Amino acid sequence: MFKVLFDPIFKIQYKNRQILAYYNHWIYSFQIGEQTKDKNHYSLEGEIITLDNLHECEKQNDYLVSRLQKYLVEQKEYVQGFLFRDKNKEVVGFIWVMYPGGNEFQYRVRRTKAFIYDVCVFESYRGKGICGKMFEVLFEYLKSQKGIDQVSLAVRKNNHRALKAYNKIGGHISCSRRFIQLARKYNIPYYSV
Repeated sequence: MFKVLFDPIFKIQYKNRQILAYYNHWIYSFQIGEQTKDKNHYSLEGEIITLDNLHECEKQNDYLVSRLQKYLVEQKEYVQGFLFRDKNKEVVGFIWVMYPGGNEFQYRVRRTKAFIYDVCVFESYRGKGICGKMFEVLFEYLKSQKGIDQVSLAVRKNNHRALKAYNKIGGHISCSRRFIQLARKYNIPYYSV
């Protein structure tokens, strides 16, 4: 029998497993070049993720890596991942971007020049301004290498830490959308981004 839980999020459980959930998201937009530079002491280098260095994303989440590998193989002309390293060459996090024409199960990118769909700062580096530095490096790459001046991303309305970081970086809310999540893995938007 299905069990429905009412939280800030609508969830359906079946035999103690979450099979379906509805999440309300904010869609954030960023105009590249309008960000204020973060003055913290961290210096980061970005590198493009390939099948050879993808394993370095595993510090955070194993199932994610197999999904990211699928992106690299099946959507390689529309997807790029970026690893970020500190001055000691330690990986501090990663960001994935999908470009127009990308048509993965989770996202259909049509109305934005670039859509950020995975942002991860590894746990031991959180709360130190790393996210802002990662975005600085990413935005510099997108502007200089791709000629992109506007990006979007979706963030859950109850993800307060991410909301604070994106506001600090200079993002603004462009709209609100609802996503469906299946089996805690796949986000399905009600619309194309």
